[in-house]
Amino acid sequence: MKRIADFLEKEQLNEEVLENQRFLVEHKGDPELEKELESFFNSLEPEKMPDSRSLGTRYCQLTEKLGIRGRWLRSKAASSILTWGTRIAAVIAIPLMVAVGLLLSSQKQPAEWNEMYVPFGQTRTVALADGSTMTLNSGSRLIYPSEFLGKERKVFLNGEVSAVISKDPEKPFIIQSGEQSVLVHGTSFDFKNYESSECTELFLKDGSVSFGYSCEDAERLVRLSPGEMLQLDKENGKLEIDRFSAENFKSFNEDRSIRFNNLKVSDIAKDLERIFDVKIIVNDEKLANTRYLAYFTNHESLEQILKAISDNNRKMKVERKDGVIYLSLRR
Repeated sequence: MKRIADFLEKEQLNEEVLENQRFLVEHKGDPELEKELESFFNSLEPEKMPDSRSLGTRYCQLTEKLGIRGRWLRSKAASSILTWGTRIAAVIAIPLMVAVGLLLSSQKQPAEWNEMYVPFGQTRTVALADGSTMTLNSGSRLIYPSEFLGKERKVFLNGEVSAVISKDPEKPFIIQSGEQSVLVHGTSFDFKNYESSECTELFLKDGSVSFGYSCEDAERLVRLSPGEMLQLDKENGKLEIDRFSAENFKSFNEDRSIRFNNLKVSDIAKDLERIFDVKIIVNDEKLANTRYLAYFTNHESLEQILKAISDNNRKMKVERKDGVIYLSLRR
């Protein structure tokens, strides 16, 4: 547990902190790392802290190190920290910021938290306690409570969701996804934010939502109206809002509709991997950064989609070897 303990317990330069944050995310599937994280959080027992304020301060310090903003822990929430500490291995596959954010989420009373993961090539729908429904796309993970207690309805997402959220002005609905959030005012929308992708997308079909994100060390909030779509480039922080036809819009769970709205080939490849449960490797950096605009709404096959993309860019070559698809530029 030396690397985890050294990172979280000792003072480090900014470069060292960033290096360790990247290490944790890049090795999130490592069973040894999972054990180290579980052991570390289990060692932070509330009874060893002099009071709840000390406990809250300690966790805020740790979450700052992990790259998220610490949240004050009320004493009623402190008793549930150990329970979530022992389950960190179960949620380590979602972004680390979300996992630890869940550890620190404060409730007036204990609530049972559920986790749904959707395997590649599948979609699944979950009905929430407030009557809302969320359909998850391939490779998505949702953590949600059995009951919505307290002043807000909050869930944690890594992936893509088509959602219809019940209105409740007195209890706002929040989707937390890494450092981004969607404040829902009672509406239907599609939201996509995979940890591994460079682009976040939000399509508002009906109602109103507010999108929160960090940019240049500042927190920003953007409110959308029906028929507006938002794209955020997570690499450079650039945010764009455009219009789309909400009447003709199809979600991913309708005829397996797929849309590439000026996406990089690198993100397109990741989407196709999840949807069709295949392995796709983009061999050229120039090709990986090439953007495409395309919509597939007739249950097209992977072969049809790849052919359409390659026909649009005749310099792109598609090869298959040992079950893996390789995309490269023709020489």
